[in-house]
Amino acid sequence: MSKRKPAFLLGEALITLSLLSGMLVLEYEQLSQFKQQEQKLSRQYDAMKQDSLDAMTAWHAYAQK
Repeated sequence: MSKRKPAFLLGEALITLSLLSGMLVLEYEQLSQFKQQEQKLSRQYDAMKQDSLDAMTAWHAYAQK
């Protein structure tokens, strides 16, 4: 390692830093998309649950007649 020139080490460090920064940006994007999808699915689930309760209430009212 003592044979390497400081400029070469600096170049390697900059490349490594660039790659790590790129990976962090990609990970952040994936996490952001995951949270958006999770919120969307949660809203859909809540709507389906409410529809199910409404249908059961309507069926119960119909059966009572």
